[in-house]
This record gives sequence, structure tokens and C-alpha cells, in this order.
Amino acid sequence: MILNSIVIRPVQAKDLSDIFNLSMEAKPGLTSLSKDKHQLELMVNSSIQSFSSTVNSPKSEFYFFVCEDLISNKIVGTCGIFSQVGVETPFYSYRVESEEKTSSILTEPVVVTRLHPEIIHHGPSEIGTLFLSEPYRRSGIGRLLSLSRFLFIKTQAHRFKDTIIAEMRGVSSESGVSPFWESLGYKFFQVEFNTADRLSSKDKTFIAELLPKYPIYTNFLSHDAQHVIGQTHPSTVGALKLLEAQGFSYSNYIDIFDGGPKLSCPVSTIHSIKSSTLVKINAISDLNSISNYYIVATDHPKFKAVLQPIIFNSDTMITIDPICAELLQISEGDELCVYNPFEVSL
Repeated sequence: MILNSIVIRPVQAKDLSDIFNLSMEAKPGLTSLSKDKHQLELMVNSSIQSFSSTVNSPKSEFYFFVCEDLISNKIVGTCGIFSQVGVETPFYSYRVESEEKTSSILTEPVVVTRLHPEIIHHGPSEIGTLFLSEPYRRSGIGRLLSLSRFLFIKTQAHRFKDTIIAEMRGVSSESGVSPFWESLGYKFFQVEFNTADRLSSKDKTFIAELLPKYPIYTNFLSHDAQHVIGQTHPSTVGALKLLEAQGFSYSNYIDIFDGGPKLSCPVSTIHSIKSSTLVKINAISDLNSISNYYIVATDHPKFKAVLQPIIFNSDTMITIDPICAELLQISEGDELCVYNPFEVSL
């Protein structure tokens, strides 16, 4: 069973080549997982430093996690958490605002929508860099990869802000053509979508220099561009539904490049944070016939997470399988954070 070899853990320096190869699988639009090896190396080094730092309150730390297949010894997925956006570089968005106007002459009201450019400094925490290799999808691993971050946040709450946001990939074609960018962004930046996407992962100076300073009326955009505002790319719908089931909702903010929605949720109401439980292991026994699969995570500084069967012996005591013990390198008496990722339906 593939889950018996999968573990989520903090990135290590030795993972760089695998992550670079993995990034080559990503379609255009996954902006936070760069295809530039040097940029990936900077991300890896930043994460290693963040995990090893003593943090009293969030600043600009980045926590980069990998999904490792211990049988193939390959990194097959990634995800991450930014402790606070807009600290070292501004965080850019369009705020979507609609207004209904009426006329004493015309019988039908007219809805006018404006996009307000907003620059955020010292903003909320953000989850991102979620990507899983195609052969490992549709097996529960994607759910493990995405939700494991929240168990880390629960046990390390002082490292994060009180609100978490998530940027969903907007609508674009297989070749990376974005109708929103073609109708709006290109007019101001004069570069192709993929070029702007790539540049933004390295240096956002050009955004500060060229982003429009005043509200934009969407009536002037193409019909295709208006249609995709706040819409999620078909390949990202699964991730969207997973986060919505956790309590995230559309914040009326969109990405300035592809118009994808930005979701938001208070940390205290995220289901996996609110419903996960801190427990101790009081037995390790064969659970092959058990179908109660939970995300099981160890605490920092040796954080790891797996999706494995467990049995509750009391509110705070559990039995785990030897495979789980081996994957997490744990034994009886150790403390864990556990969460049933199937409690909420998508």
C-alpha cells in the first residue's frame, strides 16, 4: 500500500535536485514553486533556517515541507507556510468591489465592479507551494500533504498570525495563457503571463513600479477576463474544496496576474486545527484490519506526518501500527497530534 511509504517532513538540503525535477512537472501558474534551481535553493535554505530558529512571533519565516516516498527515496510533493506576508516585500492583490447603480430613466439596475489595487505590509500567514506528482494523486496523499501543515501550525501557533490565507491558481490554458492577464496585466506590464509569473518569484520590484495606482472598472475588460475573476483553475478545484471544507472562504481579493481567488480563514476556526487532538501512544500493535485512518504528526523540531490507522483507547491514549511507528521513528509514551481528515466531506 502506497501510504505505508509516505511521510511529510521539513525539507533538507539533499532534497534540492528532487524538488527541481518535481517543479518541471508543474504547469504554468504555480508561481510559488519556481522552476529556477537557484531560487529553489534559496527557498530550501530559508526553510532550514526558519525551522532551526527560535521564534517568539512571526516575521518572514518560510516553512517548506516535502512529501517523501521512502521506497523510491524520491520527493514526490511539496507544500509550505509563509509565517507573514508583506514583510520583506509587499504583498499585492486586487480587492473586488461591486456596486449596484440605478437610473431614473433606465428601468434595470446596473452592476459596476471595480478592482482596487492593494499593497499589504505585515499581513497574515499564507499557505502555498502545494504540488504533488501525478502518479501519487487520488490516493489520500494530497489530503495528507495539504492538511499536515495545519497540525504543524497547531503545535507551533506562536510562529504564525491569527489568520491564514491561500491563493488559488486562476484560469489559464495548457500553454499558460491567462485571459485575465491578457486583458489587464499585459496592458500595464507588456510581458507575457509566463514571464511575469517567473519574474515575480525572484523580484517583485517591477510590480511596484508598474501596477496601476487607481481602481479599474471590469466593464473595460474582455468578457473572458470578466468571467474568470475569482475563478479557480480546473486542476485546482480539488484543493479549493479541501480548504473550503476546512473553513476557508473567498475573501473578495484576487491575484493580480491570473485573477484567481484568495481564500482566508481565522486560525482558530480551521477544522483540522480546532478538531485535532494531542495524544500519547500507549500501545503499538498490528492494525491491518482497521480502516480508521488519521493524519498522525510528531511535534517540532522533528516534525513528521503520515496517514495511518489508529485506535483511541481513551480521549488521550492511542494504539498505532508498527508501520506508523517506523515511519515516524516513535515509540510508546511519545506524544502525537492526530486528526481525522475524513470528518468533513468535500
